[in-house]
Amino acid sequence: MWTDAQLELLIKERKENNVEYHDLICNGKMQFWKAVSTKINLEFGMSYSGKQCREKFQSLVRAYNVSKLYTNLLLSFITKVPKLIYHIIVY
Repeated sequence: MWTDAQLELLIKERKENNVEYHDLICNGKMQFWKAVSTKINLEFGMSYSGKQCREKFQSLVRAYNVSKLYTNLLLSFITKVPKLIYHIIVY
């Protein structure tokens, strides 16, 4: 189970190296995640692999995108409710 501190470090490492990360190709990205896992493992006494770090980061990105989508849909709905009620009352 990932702790908040571990997740913060995972996100920080990826965020601070965003430009470099996008310039990497296959093996370079594998090495990037291995370096991230090594840093997390040393700091927290864990044994995450580079693959686990990459998958966890991707899962966080997906969860964020889904959350953002639902928030936008909810806000869109909430802003339309008063107009719908007005049309129901007036007509």
